[in-house]
Amino acid sequence: MATVAWARTRADRLFYSGVAIVVACFVLVGFGPSWFARPMLGAPAGIGPLSWVLILHGTLMTAWLALTVGQPLLVAANNRALHRSLGMAGATVAALILLVVPLATIHSMRNGGVPAFPTIYVFFAVNIVGLIAFAAAVGLGIARRRDAEAHKRLMTLSLVVLMPPAIGRWPVLYVLMPISGFLLADAIILAGCLYDWQTRGRVHRVWKVGGPLMIASQLICGPLGFSAPWIAFGRWAMRLPV
Repeated sequence: MATVAWARTRADRLFYSGVAIVVACFVLVGFGPSWFARPMLGAPAGIGPLSWVLILHGTLMTAWLALTVGQPLLVAANNRALHRSLGMAGATVAALILLVVPLATIHSMRNGGVPAFPTIYVFFAVNIVGLIAFAAAVGLGIARRRDAEAHKRLMTLSLVVLMPPAIGRWPVLYVLMPISGFLLADAIILAGCLYDWQTRGRVHRVWKVGGPLMIASQLICGPLGFSAPWIAFGRWAMRLPV
């Protein structure tokens, strides 16, 4: 029995670390030219200087990406003390992300920095609805931090939100946005369900409940983004002094 538990623990560490690394690779490629490689290679053609809000946004998301990769690896290395300490820092970063993402979104809408979406208001809907979904998954993950089974699944579920903005900047994928971004992101949910079924014989309630809710949040973005009240809200938001 102990051998089975040890093997499952080892498999969990490989799976959750692997998912985080895959997501990080998508983000690094998507935002490589405009953010990560910018200090060395300069700004890509057609992209102007970064404002303070975009720099702050990029810095916070970079920190979150580092935590996304580092936290599962710390658990895999049995360094739970540092994992818990960084978890407190991660909660602060997540709270700041909730404040800064709307500002960065409005700035991009106003200045033409929106990736491939049907309209800027659909982009606005994807970012704001995604931010709410991110807040729900991370918030519940923090609240359930003493329940390791729920915690690691909730934090992995939150990664679904990070994928579409990065995929929207892949030249080979952005033409199909937002469908390509959502489908590839939802592969995380499918992988989590299949992994649970393979290792536990059942799917954890985080995937059974949180997965459909995450997908539902994606499906409402299109109708919401084209609705008159949302467009009016977006126009009002763009008048804010950001």
